[in-house]
Amino acid sequence: MNQLRVILLAFLSPGQAFARILAKPRVIIALLLLWISAIAAHAVLCHKFDKEAMVRATAVELAEEEGGKEPPESDVQKEAVRRLNMKRIFGYVAIFMMIPLFAMGLAILFWFLCRFSKNKQGFKKCYSVAAHVWLPTAIRSGLALIVFLDYPSIDPLAAQGLFRTNLGDLLGRSSVIPGLFLVDPFLIWMGVLFGVAGRVAGWGWLKVICGGVGAWLVVGFSSRLLF
Repeated sequence: MNQLRVILLAFLSPGQAFARILAKPRVIIALLLLWISAIAAHAVLCHKFDKEAMVRATAVELAEEEGGKEPPESDVQKEAVRRLNMKRIFGYVAIFMMIPLFAMGLAILFWFLCRFSKNKQGFKKCYSVAAHVWLPTAIRSGLALIVFLDYPSIDPLAAQGLFRTNLGDLLGRSSVIPGLFLVDPFLIWMGVLFGVAGRVAGWGWLKVICGGVGAWLVVGFSSRLLF
């Protein structure tokens, strides 16, 4: 129950939340929330996959591999189903593995910056802080789930980046102006949370700003692998 209060405070009053986390680090509920929200969004996405779109794409690819010869329909169907299943399975495995690994990356950054502070923090506390810094992605997954539900069907080959929140994707300029994907409210939110946690840990304002910007960049580039 206390962990749920801390998670709620992370959204409403992050300073209080991180003070409690540093006093008594807990991580499992935060990770579970991140896992559950991401898995729910991925499950809805998979449910909306357009099998016929995958069949058509598979038929074209197999025909190219056979030098233009049209493959048997049964082979196309089997290969399309296999590819769909692989996308589903890989998505779940990626969510299960990447969420704690991404938290680990932020935890290492927080721990490193704490090494040069008066109030040094153990790695367990740093990891708990990092897991809670990632919580805005749970909100993002919930919003993505709502967006996916609104689609009658989704092309499995065009599912990556379907829910767009960064400026680059919204303007369609990601390939033209590199770095626009970093202008994302959720990434900025996580950078701010990281800075707030650092301030609670006793960092000076210069380190808070540098740490927040560093975390924003870390989560920005990391999120490209997941979103």
